[in-house]
Amino acid sequence: MKFKTGLLVVLYVVVCNSFANAQQQHVADSLVSMFNMEKTDTAKLTILTRLIKEYIKTGQIDEAKRTLHILLPLANKSGDSIYLGSAYNTGSYVYASEANADSIQYYAGKALSVLQNARGIRAIKLKVMANNNLAVSFSTSGNMKKAIEVLIANLSLIKATGDDNLYQATINNISASFTMTRDDVNAYKYMLQDIELVEKPGMSLVARVYAYTNAALVCSNLKKFDDQKKYLDKAKEALQDLGESPLWGRYYAFEATYYANTQQYGEAMSGAQKALDLSKEYPERSNIYMAYEAIRTVQDSMKHYDKARTAAQQLFEMSKEDHYTEMMISAAGYIADFSADLGDYKTAFLYMKQYEQIKDSVQSQQNTQRINELETHLRTSQKEEKIVRLELEKKRTSLQIKNQRLTNILLGATCLLMFIVLTLFYFFYRNKKRTAAQREKLKITEMILSTQEAERERIARDLHDGLVGSLSGIKMNLAMIAYKQVDGDVKIAVTRSASQLGDSIQELRHIAHNMMPEMLLRLGLEAALKDLCHLLESAGILVQREFINLEQTIALDKQVVIYRIVQELFGNIVRHARASTVFFQCARQSNMFLITVEDDGIGMNNANNTTGIGMKSTESRVHYLNGTIDIGPVKAGKGTSINIQLYVA
Repeated sequence: MKFKTGLLVVLYVVVCNSFANAQQQHVADSLVSMFNMEKTDTAKLTILTRLIKEYIKTGQIDEAKRTLHILLPLANKSGDSIYLGSAYNTGSYVYASEANADSIQYYAGKALSVLQNARGIRAIKLKVMANNNLAVSFSTSGNMKKAIEVLIANLSLIKATGDDNLYQATINNISASFTMTRDDVNAYKYMLQDIELVEKPGMSLVARVYAYTNAALVCSNLKKFDDQKKYLDKAKEALQDLGESPLWGRYYAFEATYYANTQQYGEAMSGAQKALDLSKEYPERSNIYMAYEAIRTVQDSMKHYDKARTAAQQLFEMSKEDHYTEMMISAAGYIADFSADLGDYKTAFLYMKQYEQIKDSVQSQQNTQRINELETHLRTSQKEEKIVRLELEKKRTSLQIKNQRLTNILLGATCLLMFIVLTLFYFFYRNKKRTAAQREKLKITEMILSTQEAERERIARDLHDGLVGSLSGIKMNLAMIAYKQVDGDVKIAVTRSASQLGDSIQELRHIAHNMMPEMLLRLGLEAALKDLCHLLESAGILVQREFINLEQTIALDKQVVIYRIVQELFGNIVRHARASTVFFQCARQSNMFLITVEDDGIGMNNANNTTGIGMKSTESRVHYLNGTIDIGPVKAGKGTSINIQLYVA
């Protein structure tokens, strides 16, 4: 077995020029400022979506994820399927940037579910994007056949949108996908369509670069080297018009392959090195993959199998990190071949074994998926058959009662009217009773919380002014006795008692501070929250904190509730999470107060603290301010993300 095809390509949904520079960072900063000043939720949703895409362009994936946690609750609050579908699509776009197949499928699937009954051009475009993202997830996990099926099925939807750019990009992806499955005949057929579309007036330079470099790869696999050079020259011309771009790395990688095919090894090595250098300047995973593939191809053509194997091993390790199954299969096969060429049959055997295991795993997944699809089709067919039978029975019954309809219509209408009246009365009565119960419950909750805080304040004052003062006096008396001329053992005992009494006084002061935080009363909410952060850091946990618009006035009783919520969340992290880092954000937006707490600990399900008294107390305080709380993992099985919205107007 020899893998002598050209470079594999990474499948992308949207063709874009994504290099980071100062101007793009300025755009991101401007969007953050616009978001903070904007009043309407719909405008904020648009700004957040643009901001996430700017973060991805500049490689700030963690910032993109944090912004996504703000976008999703806001889109859900809108109640609009278009906004929510767009937000989920943005989530799949975020995780596509790091080739996380499971997360891509989750967010794309949620988008399609939300948009199922949506109509209109915008809804169709969002469905197209979700399907394309699903294709990315399938290709990443090694199921290229399913990815191609999704892309081809998507073409009819794209036609309905009238978006020529998106249609061309999808044709390009289909051709690239056939290349990855080594179906060169179909790859060439779609490549010709891609070239015809991209050379129409108005198409972007970036789209042309992708189309020409893909055409060069297809021609290389078909050994049409003259055509390969022709398309590379067209790609270079488009890049020169485009200027500085990470796509130059893509060009140099394919150029190196051409020179390797035509045995111009000096130029081939130069092109591969340029691709590697640019991958360091623009560290997108696709650039790094193509650079090492170019090095592997060139070294293989020069029969430098040790260096070719090193490049293939780098590709294998990267693809394991990214769960990029298709690349893992390819890289394992290359390593086995190169090891055999070097006489290292032990390594060749080990990697050929991995090659077969990964392929078998992918095949098993595809078979399972196919079985599930067939089962779904069977259930759908059975449901349709049942519906047909029910329709026939309904018609038969309708014919039987047709003769009685005229005589019974008045009685039926009267009964229906009475039923409607009784139903409305019942619902009115039940809603009135439920509303009264909710008001009473809210009143009781408010009274309990107010009583708790008043009692805390009284106990804190009594401890500080009464017991602490008395104990301090006793300590001073003991100290005076210790300094007088008394027996040595007595003096030691008195001194030790005075020291222990001092520790007790400090502990009482600490208890009084926790019961009614003095910093909240003296310096305000932001200072008190910072003090909580310092307490968390004193426990050895790194806190990344951010406070937005907290200088706006909030009623003192609501400040106390907010403080208690954060205090309880931090206490849970210290007691249960085993975390090393916490991201903490508080923001005031009009009449809303937003709290986000994320940690990298073991997760709330693993810590078994999701139903404790502390969390129930937190939920009661959230409900007291008519708020909502959303608890979930940061990643599957790791960390905890808590998002809270409170109304403080």
